[in-house]
Amino acid sequence: MTGRLGKANSLSFAAVGRLALPNFQRLVAKFVERKDSSSTLVQKVATAVVESSKFFTLASKKTSLGFVQQVGLQNTDIETQWFFNLRLSYVLLASGDANGAAKVVDDFIEANAETVATLKALQRAAVQQPRDRSLQINSHRRLNAIYGRLLGALAMARLENSEFEDAISVLNSWQPFPGPDVSVFETRVQLKLLSFLGLVHTHMQEYDKAKLELLSALNALDRDHTTPIIYDVMSYFGDACLELGQPQEAIEHIEPALQWTKATECLEDRHHRNLVVTYAEACILVRKYAEAERHLQALVCYFREKDLGVSDQRKYVRALILLAQIAHYQALRCFEWADAMQRWTQVTAGMSNFVVLDSKGWDFGVVCLSMSHVAFELARKEEYTDWRLRAAKIFESEGHFWIRGFGTYWFDFIVRKRPEFGYLRPKTRLDRRSRAPLPSTCS
Repeated sequence: MTGRLGKANSLSFAAVGRLALPNFQRLVAKFVERKDSSSTLVQKVATAVVESSKFFTLASKKTSLGFVQQVGLQNTDIETQWFFNLRLSYVLLASGDANGAAKVVDDFIEANAETVATLKALQRAAVQQPRDRSLQINSHRRLNAIYGRLLGALAMARLENSEFEDAISVLNSWQPFPGPDVSVFETRVQLKLLSFLGLVHTHMQEYDKAKLELLSALNALDRDHTTPIIYDVMSYFGDACLELGQPQEAIEHIEPALQWTKATECLEDRHHRNLVVTYAEACILVRKYAEAERHLQALVCYFREKDLGVSDQRKYVRALILLAQIAHYQALRCFEWADAMQRWTQVTAGMSNFVVLDSKGWDFGVVCLSMSHVAFELARKEEYTDWRLRAAKIFESEGHFWIRGFGTYWFDFIVRKRPEFGYLRPKTRLDRRSRAPLPSTCS
């Protein structure tokens, strides 16, 4: 009961933030019109915008943070200034500008090098003298936590640029201050960074390591449903399980969490969306196709009406892919293969709308092979050849699989169906096989 109330309260704050947004927007417009950024009221509004911006839509975040940039934060407290740069970096990440996000964090840390040095010095001193109360650690705990969040944003920017080792180095560079007075905020930041670490290791194909890290975070959270972080951790944990061929374990962890999130705002809650897409994929792998289809159709309908950030763009395309895979797995007769072709065509249309998942990446190469296989089953020889050659061209370049399962079980499935596709499989970072030259033709 307490957990459900905690989650409901968390979402109530989000609802209040969204209700307050029109008033903030009107105030912003007035201040911009007057070009008055000196008053105390303006600074208070700027602070309120920074604090509540996490609850806004992506478009509104951009407008609101743009206002804060315009009026400046000279008269606000240091935490508000740090939070602003944190929010700005995440908005840039959500907009697909990983380099811009990294620059915001790097520049801010450089500009505040003295404060960062103080935090690091306190960290070292607290380790050496944990009982020394004169260090005044507690007064710096919240700022240290915000610094950890900034490093988390920087690590995610590194991940977006496939700089995996750098991302891990950034994530490992932060710790909460030691001692018995570790704040809840610090603990949650630590667990968030641990979940990011698991996510990075998943992209590095180190699935066992990722699973252990994420399980450690889950155990530390003690299945506490009052903190939204747990839902991200469960989603990442489920993804690692799927890569390891353990869909039932993913379902066992995610199903109870879905009961908590769906009782609140359903798909309006990004944590619920994260869980739904992972849960649906796990259902497909245990052949619960109807259950997966029900969740995915609702998710796709939701996404079609929204202005999507990078994370939701990937979830939208991933949902379309999973719907195509449901049809692909079950197709036997001609009309069923035609349905699979239609769904894969919808995937290509969805991917064409987003720069972050363009038609030159490895993910699209796998879509091409999927289309080629379906064309073969439909006896469309020319389409079969065209899609296969397109995939071959894509896989000649360096790349990375961003869509879960594309580099592992789905590629395996396609190769089992059309063994000639095995020649096209690109070498990933942990792939030690020597690649045979591509044949000029395939039967």
